Amino acid sequence: MKLSKAGLIMIILIVVGTFPEGYSQTENKASIIVEINPNLELFAAVYILAFNGSDSFIIAPEDYVNDVLTYFAPYKEHEAVEYIRKILDKSYPYYHRDSVIMDLSTRLVALDYLPNETNLGDLKPLAEFAKESNFMEFYKAHEKEYYSYVLNITQYLKILPKMHEKFFGYTYHEYRVELSYSLRIHPHSKFQEEKIYSIGYVYSRGYNKDVIFRELITIFHEFTHPFVNAFLGKTYGLFEDKNYYLHELKNRLPTLTAHDPEHFGSFERYLNELLTESIAEYIALKSGIPQDLVTFRTLQMATVLYPIQDFLGEYEIFEKIRKENETLFEHAPTMAEHMGKWATPENISKYFKMKTPITVVEAEERIYYVGRVIIVYGTRIRIRVE
Repeated sequence: MKLSKAGLIMIILIVVGTFPEGYSQTENKASIIVEINPNLELFAAVYILAFNGSDSFIIAPEDYVNDVLTYFAPYKEHEAVEYIRKILDKSYPYYHRDSVIMDLSTRLVALDYLPNETNLGDLKPLAEFAKESNFMEFYKAHEKEYYSYVLNITQYLKILPKMHEKFFGYTYHEYRVELSYSLRIHPHSKFQEEKIYSIGYVYSRGYNKDVIFRELITIFHEFTHPFVNAFLGKTYGLFEDKNYYLHELKNRLPTLTAHDPEHFGSFERYLNELLTESIAEYIALKSGIPQDLVTFRTLQMATVLYPIQDFLGEYEIFEKIRKENETLFEHAPTMAEHMGKWATPENISKYFKMKTPITVVEAEERIYYVGRVIIVYGTRIRIRVE
């Protein structure tokens, strides 16, 4: 346990790792830092004030929201509150507000505690709010709540650098989990130089293992994205003729895929998400997260990220046959060859039905897309979409 300059509680793990070309070759340890980020909580407090504690992005317990509204009541008309109310006006669509919150959080986690920073530009009102309201006093008063949550997830993260080194041949110098306790921030990653960030929010208030395990897989996912970006940057050509996997998904889930270009806009984006999620789930298994919970997530994700089950098996094969210092970069031709055998353009529809769980998602998609439902009555109700 360590106190930063801002006074916040962090959990720091030190694990052995190595670094890619351009990183420090003299350092042989990677640190993992997990914290309820003070800048994110400052943003969250101002957000709670801006919308009087009532908004779909506010996830804090009622008592915490009331503490914010009471403690910061003298500052409810502060310039910072007006700034947040303006850029995140409730008249904006949800997806726009989600994106603005995500972008702002990315900027905030890369900075020291705002009152200690200079040249903040449009973030200056937030720094002034923190100074004038003595935000850090409020933050410290809730450190026990923050710390109890952070402690629950830290032990599972120490495997990350080791697995990244094994799969990709390098790690980052510093892994930082930056969370908000009270504002829903779309989980995402940021990486710069020797640091990598997983940015998001607290899922569970108590020690709910299932919820915490789901969040951990999300953290593994976000930390793995930069590695998969680099992997596909060198190997995508081996996989690009397998785009019939995405074509089949678009045929079956036309509405979902059309409205989510970030994940389904191209086969490269789709493959990136598929590989990132499957590696994250594999790391989760190795970290000690129970098999049944990971399997449940795999089945959930298989609806849109098939052939995720086959990739999980591929990593098991890779670990068994890999030679010393061999990584997924060397194994990529074999992975691509196997992917071509799991399904072909001719049998991809049958493969999809075999590998994806039976859910209402596809039926709902077709109903919405086609706009017509025929209900046939018999011994039981059957619904046919035309």
